[in-house]
Amino acid sequence: MALDFRALRYFVAVAEELHFTRAAERLYIAQPALSEQIRRLERELGVELLRRTTRRVELTAAGVEFLSRARRILAEADEALTEAARAARGETGELRIATGATAGLALVPELLQAFGTARPQVRLELRQSDWEDYSGGVRTGTVDAAFVWLPLEHAGVRVLPLHAESRVAALAAHHPLAARESLVIADLVDEPWPWADTDPAALAFWTCAEHRGGAAAPRGPVIRSMEGLLEAVRAGLCVATVPRSQARATNWPGIVFRPLTGVAPATLALMWREDGETPVVQALVELARSVSSGAPDQ
Repeated sequence: MALDFRALRYFVAVAEELHFTRAAERLYIAQPALSEQIRRLERELGVELLRRTTRRVELTAAGVEFLSRARRILAEADEALTEAARAARGETGELRIATGATAGLALVPELLQAFGTARPQVRLELRQSDWEDYSGGVRTGTVDAAFVWLPLEHAGVRVLPLHAESRVAALAAHHPLAARESLVIADLVDEPWPWADTDPAALAFWTCAEHRGGAAAPRGPVIRSMEGLLEAVRAGLCVATVPRSQARATNWPGIVFRPLTGVAPATLALMWREDGETPVVQALVELARSVSSGAPDQ
């Protein structure tokens, strides 16, 4: 037996009004049609739900029990429809986000706070990403979105540029160049640079390969995180470039940061999979778009 929700709503209206005409007016249908629907429901159930006389309508014992269950079923159905609609709008669910090396940037925590305020029923899970997966887990699907520094390879992903800033040089305090107030990239190109098995475009950018005609940098230690990079710099094993905001947020004795001219700025972007644009991800993207500089998607 398959009951439809319309029949349940019709019965509840009649049971609450105990009057077919008033129930029909409440439901905006004709009274004869309502009477036929109730008779059909009783035939399908095989029980009498309503006792009709010329003067009144009464619930039978079966009708009293069925009314309680019908109300519960309809309430649960309405709740299910409401929750489905909220999920379709990205108001519920979960969102896994990799934040990457964004220390010192006010933009990311402000964006996350705004998202949490706008969608308090979405459970946020924040992760740190290492440099072996420069996408922060987006490519492998371990996160839904990530804040990354461009450039990187775009195959299978979308990125929304959010914020651009200059890069600075990071050197050990005992490095001969550390005494200078500022540097140009030509001062550093022949120094050892950190190396990571990561996105080729990102590696070339952060080791300034374009200033060596695309040739690989003199290879320094292998690093897997910003902390590893800074440790290698402090030990004098390499030099590096980092976003200006990262330098402001870093307090590592033994490392100096110097303004660096001749290098392109770094761009922070929100990244997500083309085939993983769920309603929750779409909501984050739209919020991020509202605070970005208006740079086009890539």
